[in-house]
Amino acid sequence: MPVIAYYCSKQEQLLVYEFQQNGSLFRLLHGSQNGQLFDWGSRLSVAARIAEALAFMHEELQRDGIAHGNLKSSNILLNNGMNPA
Repeated sequence: MPVIAYYCSKQEQLLVYEFQQNGSLFRLLHGSQNGQLFDWGSRLSVAARIAEALAFMHEELQRDGIAHGNLKSSNILLNNGMNPA
């Protein structure tokens, strides 16, 4: 997902992305407000894609010093196709 804007200071770092209608992984795991189902097949698919992204970051971006940062379910957004972005 492309970054729209960012802010960086000594105290904080913020990234701004396009609004993702499906919200965060946390919201789906702990109860969606719109009654959206998140079955085990979908959960496994999302987990596999997150693992692929982490493997890419550790293999390809390591020399640039880019880390995954604060990885948690509330920071993983799902796009319209229910893919982690």
